[in-house]
Amino acid sequence: LLIALLLCVSSISLQGQLLKDLKVEILSVPCKRFVEKGDKIDIYYTGRLRDNKQVFDSNVGETPLQVTVGTGQLFNGWDQGLLGTCEGERRRLSIPFSSAHGSKGYGDIIPPFSDLEIDIEVISIDKNAARRQRQV
Repeated sequence: LLIALLLCVSSISLQGQLLKDLKVEILSVPCKRFVEKGDKIDIYYTGRLRDNKQVFDSNVGETPLQVTVGTGQLFNGWDQGLLGTCEGERRRLSIPFSSAHGSKGYGDIIPPFSDLEIDIEVISIDKNAARRQRQV
């Protein structure tokens, strides 16, 4: 009985630990073109709080979000988690609060010190976007 109790307590304490580093889970890899800094991409995403899985934002079933990777349009953990993703790939990004919205959180949506999970699907990659921007 004591061993079972210790295992339960250990399991509970591990689940409640805050993340220290970005964790990327590749859910599928169906292509050969990878996202690099400066690429303009279209993505679907669902963001949730890691501790209770509460969804705080999603564009699945709507218009894809278009961003240029590595330009500060997204917070650091999300930006870094997109690098190396290929067209059509789905990933789950587990982002520590220090690489997300930090100690301040984000309004009423994301509490301070919140680790996040963001599921992403890269719909398209425009590898020439950065080059065209430099030519203008």
